[in-house]
Amino acid sequence: MNTKAIIVLVGAVLVVGTVLWVGMEPISSFFAKQETVNPGDKVITARIGETKTEYGITLGPLQVLEDSRCPTDVQCIQAGTVRVLVSVTQGADQSAQELQLGTPFILVGGAVTLTKVTPEPRSQTPISPSDYTFTFTVNSATDTE
Repeated sequence: MNTKAIIVLVGAVLVVGTVLWVGMEPISSFFAKQETVNPGDKVITARIGETKTEYGITLGPLQVLEDSRCPTDVQCIQAGTVRVLVSVTQGADQSAQELQLGTPFILVGGAVTLTKVTPEPRSQTPISPSDYTFTFTVNSATDTE
C-alpha cells in the first residue's frame, strides 16, 4: 500500500470515528441511566403525592426541585440531573430530604438512591409534576448476599 492510500484510509477512519463520537451521549449520561439492583435491594416506584415502604423506610416524592436532564431530541455536552424533595420516614423519624439522581442517601441501617426518573425530557414538551415517576433503590445494611 502506498503512502497516499494510507493517508486516505487514516483520514477516513478519523472522520467516521469523529461522526460516531459526536453522535454519542456523554458518558456521564450513560452511567446516570444505569439501574443497578443488587440481590436484597428493593425497588420503589412512586409519583408525587404517593408513599411507598420497603425495609421500614417510607418514601414520598413531594416536589421536583430540578430537572436539568438533556432532552432526548437535543445533543448536549452535559447529562444534567434531577433533584427531588422526598418525605423520608424511618421509624419515628420523618424529614424532607433532597435526593439527587444517582446519589445515595444514607440512613440508619441502609441507603436510598434515586435511580431513574421518567418521562425523559423533550425540548418542546414541558413535563407536568403529575407526569413524573421516580424509581428508588432501597438497600438494607443487614442484607445477606
